[in-house]
Amino acid sequence: MCRKSRGRPSRKFVFAVFLLALSFVMIPMVLGSVYDGDDLFVHLGRIEGIKDGLLSGAFLVRINPFMLNSYGLAIPLGYPETFLYIPAVLRILGLSVETSYKLFLMICIAGTYWSAYFCGKKIGKSRYCGLVTAFIYTTSSYFLANLYVRAALGEIQAFVFIPLVVYGLYDFVWEDAAKWWYLAIGFAGLMLCHSITLVIAAILCTLLCLIYIKRIFFTRTHVFTLKKIRSLFYAVGTVALTTCFFWLPFLELITAHDLAFHHSWSHIEAKDPFLISRFTIGISVVILCVSLIFLRKKIKALWFFLIGGVFSLFFTTALMPWDLLRPYLNNIQFPWRFLSMATFFLAVAIALVLHTKYHRRQVRELALIGVIAVSLLGSYMYLSTYVSDRPLLNYTPEILHSSDSPINEWLPASISQELLKQEQTVISTDLSEEIAFVRDGVRLNFLWQDEKGHTCHVPLIYYKGYTAYLTDEKGQQHELPVLRGADALIELDMGGLPSGEVTVDYTGTTLQKVSLFISGSSLAVLAICACLFCRRKRRPHRCNW
Repeated sequence: MCRKSRGRPSRKFVFAVFLLALSFVMIPMVLGSVYDGDDLFVHLGRIEGIKDGLLSGAFLVRINPFMLNSYGLAIPLGYPETFLYIPAVLRILGLSVETSYKLFLMICIAGTYWSAYFCGKKIGKSRYCGLVTAFIYTTSSYFLANLYVRAALGEIQAFVFIPLVVYGLYDFVWEDAAKWWYLAIGFAGLMLCHSITLVIAAILCTLLCLIYIKRIFFTRTHVFTLKKIRSLFYAVGTVALTTCFFWLPFLELITAHDLAFHHSWSHIEAKDPFLISRFTIGISVVILCVSLIFLRKKIKALWFFLIGGVFSLFFTTALMPWDLLRPYLNNIQFPWRFLSMATFFLAVAIALVLHTKYHRRQVRELALIGVIAVSLLGSYMYLSTYVSDRPLLNYTPEILHSSDSPINEWLPASISQELLKQEQTVISTDLSEEIAFVRDGVRLNFLWQDEKGHTCHVPLIYYKGYTAYLTDEKGQQHELPVLRGADALIELDMGGLPSGEVTVDYTGTTLQKVSLFISGSSLAVLAICACLFCRRKRRPHRCNW
């Protein structure tokens, strides 16, 4: 084994282990097509929607122009899509949707490994600790379930940021809270990739802070306590400002519309024990955790990670009083989503014990080989049981375009599902006239003649932010009131207007534009501060920021 003189893993060895983990996790993806996961059509439709929106000239796609037969779904306002611009740009460059999706998954897998390695290394102050943490975390059964069984693209992205959240929390509780930006980056990343994981992380972080509140605020000097409060303020402020371009429009969406999101469209409950479900912590993590009983060692922060892992697992079981919590946490949908946090907490705990217990190089090597073997065995068992027999992706653009996959929460509660199953190619009027239109994204153009009626029924779902205007023969523009029809689609009041060309487009709300300006300005200020900080604190060939 290639090692430096001090006994720690060399960079070449670290990279070799990374390639081993990456190769094993990607085997099903490389050897075959994309597996037809539970939510795959939803996420492919989101990617296609961003691509079509960008090609139509939208800078930030707020309404998906592709899904549900191009009726215009507000899924980007309710479900963060920031990082999905990567596969969308790949689509624009000419790659197929399947290839773009696979390349994005590979980026997420690599990001998950290096994020876990970096944070494990920082927590244990050792490359060895980082290696153990990253390998267990990246080859875990729940990560594989998200990749190949569920096709849960939001949670796959969240795996990249969970280690940063946990490391930031560890620094806040056990250290001097000087590295608040890790907590900020972690929570900001969760905000922009998977809101449900953000809520789960916030719940667990709050519980751990309450358990360790004495250590956080009452074990050192008054000045030290103020420093932690200041760091927490910096982290919360950074997340709030840099991500308000998403969460402010989201709040506007759910307050301005009666959506299925507000109604009981899901019913959270723990049906299966987490050890025998297809969504599981994994036999490898269980075996390694049991081994901790025989490797007892007093470690300062070990209980912090064990408590975090056990609490996360407890949330996945029927022991949790979900009947009482359902009114508040129902939108989490599935309790086993807590497994993502549990996996990293327990991976760090295992790594800390092995790192602290064994000091001899040969013993550490054997322990690492054991971790790799057990992790790969558990992954192989999961893949062979739940993935190998799954059907491969079989689709046409038409099927993807018209798919009625489970995305109903961002639809108006009163809209008819039957209405959305057939793409409309004409605009109807109150006099039963039919008018052809040209579509470019969610922008519709059609010619209007004043004798055709007083009201136009436009085949776009009504959301706040649509505008319409008529350009008459003299080139003058007349703003049109955009109304919500009885069928929850857009209606235009054309009474008293001359003939001309009508344009309907989603231009966004004032709040969306203001929030985007705030986020952009905040990012610019933070970038300047980061550069100044690095310049002041930098060391030769290295930056601590």
